[in-house]
Amino acid sequence: MSTFRIFVNGDELKHVRKVLTEERIRLISVIKERNPESIYELARILGRNRSSVMRDLRHLKKLGLVEFQNLGKRKKPVVNYEKISIVIPI
Repeated sequence: MSTFRIFVNGDELKHVRKVLTEERIRLISVIKERNPESIYELARILGRNRSSVMRDLRHLKKLGLVEFQNLGKRKKPVVNYEKISIVIPI
C-alpha cells in the first residue's frame, strides 16, 4: 500500500489544515475510487461546479496530492497512493 507523506513543522500545519478540507479529502477519495476521465466528469460525480473543483484541484496539486494526465484537450485527475500520512517532527 503506497502512502503519500507530508512532512510539516508547526507553522506549516496551519496551511495543511486549510488545504485538506473535508470536501477536498472527499474529492481525493472520489478520484481514487471512481477514476474519472476528466475534471468535468469529476465535478459531475461530486455534484459540484467545474470551476470550484478546478480550484480545489490546484490547491491539491501544489502539495503533490493530485496529478494530471493530459488526454488531448482533457486533463484526467490522478491519485497514485492509498493513504496520506502527515508527519510532524517533535
